[in-house]
Amino acid sequence: MQTFSDDIRFVQQLSVNLGDVHTLYINTTNNSYRATKTWDSPAVVTGTFPADWELTFLSLNQHIAFHNNGTISKPGTMQIKTRTNEYRILFPFGRNGVIIDRQ
Repeated sequence: MQTFSDDIRFVQQLSVNLGDVHTLYINTTNNSYRATKTWDSPAVVTGTFPADWELTFLSLNQHIAFHNNGTISKPGTMQIKTRTNEYRILFPFGRNGVIIDRQ
C-alpha cells in the first residue's frame, strides 16, 4: 500500500513539475496500475497488487487524471480487500494526492 501511495504522489508531482496532465489507470482484471502522459505513451509508473486482493471502485473511475496544477479531475473512492485487511482509498478534491485508511 505504501508503494501505491508513493507512486500516486509521484505522478501528481510529475504533472506539476512538467506542466502536463498525467493519468493513472487502475486495472481490476489483473490487479495492476500504470500512469502515462497519454494513453499510448510509455508508462512513467507501473505497479501490481497481489492477485488475491479485491479492488472495487466505489465512486472513483478506473482512470485518475492529475492536472498540471496537481488537482485530480474526478475525485472518488475505491476499496481494496486483502486476506487480513480492508482499505478505503480516497482521492480527494485539491492537491492531497491520496488518503489510505485501513478499516
